[in-house]
Amino acid sequence: MKKMLVVFAVCFAVFNAEGAVDWDIYDDASIQDGDVYLAVNIYDNPPEQTVVNMTGGDISFCNIFDSAQLNCSGCEISFLDTYNNSVVSVNANAGLDLIDMYDSSTVFLHNGAENVSNIRIYNDSLLHIYGYSLKIEPLWVEGYSVDDEWFTINFRNSFTPKDHIILHEVPEPATVLLLVSASGVLYNRRRS
Repeated sequence: MKKMLVVFAVCFAVFNAEGAVDWDIYDDASIQDGDVYLAVNIYDNPPEQTVVNMTGGDISFCNIFDSAQLNCSGCEISFLDTYNNSVVSVNANAGLDLIDMYDSSTVFLHNGAENVSNIRIYNDSLLHIYGYSLKIEPLWVEGYSVDDEWFTINFRNSFTPKDHIILHEVPEPATVLLLVSASGVLYNRRRS
């Protein structure tokens, strides 16, 4: 028993030495490179909407409540829980291991869908996925993200909640380049 207590105390001291702290956010805030948090709770502050911009950093457990908004880009979140009409927008280089969506919350996966591993969707929550060649399978969604990376997102509900997933087909980069080139040629022809 003594050995277990000593091991626990050493692990606790080492973990705290890395700078992990708890933070309850009620107003607009930013989290950036080098910031490390064990648990972050984001709450709305009516009549103003709380917006947190995360451009880096690392959070082990993040809960977002009410109508608060979290914008993730270049960050790491191990466990993200969304509640009460909250909104999360995930962009490039964001790594999220597990997202649990409750109570009519909304998650937008723009760039960076390839860095999201597992999602559970409950109640009336909505998941928006942007990319191309998107396909819903019985237990996952796969395709290419906007930044041209292959991804597979697993659903931990043991089924795919298709009526809670909205796929947004964005043209692949080569198609966009071809359209831009063609419109440039047509523009030059008209001028001649």
